Amino acid sequence: MNKGCVWMNWQKANYSGNLHKYIEETQKLILELDSVSVKMPSEILLYIILGKLAGDPKLGQIFELLTLNKEIIEEPDQILSCLQEYANHCQTKDSCASTLAPASAL
Repeated sequence: MNKGCVWMNWQKANYSGNLHKYIEETQKLILELDSVSVKMPSEILLYIILGKLAGDPKLGQIFELLTLNKEIIEEPDQILSCLQEYANHCQTKDSCASTLAPASAL
């Protein structure tokens, strides 16, 4: 793949309500960007990742906790890891929002 195709795939990727699928696709796309040497500052990458999630009201609390945690907001891998842990936790709960607490993985 060339840089243009990889970048267009990154731009087309959207969050469709399935957090597991979004995380998996985002991780794949980050690896593709790296494989063709597309350099993007981590901070910009983080904002793009989180920006695609911002419209989902179900993720409001986790979104807020992630953006306020300076240690987590440093690296895309940390954000994706926390989102994955949250998604895994939510699979076993009826209401994800009620399970969030500051002492969680965040």
